Amino acid sequence: AYEIKECDWSSDVCSSDLIAWAIADACRNTTYGAKLADTRIDLAGLLALDATWGARGDYFDGRFDSAIAFWEALSKIAQAGRAKPFMQGGVVRVMRDQAQSIPAALFSMRNISRGSFSVDYLMPSDDTADCVEVVYFDADVWAPRRVTAALPGSSSLKPAKVELFGVSSRDQAYREGLYTAAC
Repeated sequence: AYEIKECDWSSDVCSSDLIAWAIADACRNTTYGAKLADTRIDLAGLLALDATWGARGDYFDGRFDSAIAFWEALSKIAQAGRAKPFMQGGVVRVMRDQAQSIPAALFSMRNISRGSFSVDYLMPSDDTADCVEVVYFDADVWAPRRVTAALPGSSSLKPAKVELFGVSSRDQAYREGLYTAAC
């Protein structure tokens, strides 16, 4: 457990359940992690994401029991919270896929170079998955479990299979399955 003073996380918290703490631990850990200084981790961003993840009941409850690259481990931890890590200006940051305001720009034939614009459409086919089967490790029965998430109106005949490492709650696995199905 770490104390992150810059973000006013003033008490020690077990990092095994909180996604933000697991990410901070992976970045800071001097034995197994990247050994990054706090100035190289977006702690304020992690604190904001921690509030979102806590309100949703999203947790990371995984253990790496074999050698794995730092960035791969960080990506697996962040995936439990529908997020991805990235490096910006030498600082590890994490971005969660969620509704947010973004800058808008208008593109027209006046500001696009001639011949540089193209559009490709990807239409559903007979091979397109219509639901998601999520495999997760259930903490209640201490065994792998599956949950199928389908959008309303789906026939649920062709599931895409997704494994969520570090997710141990059926509710969280189902929510992430619905998100993946919507994508």
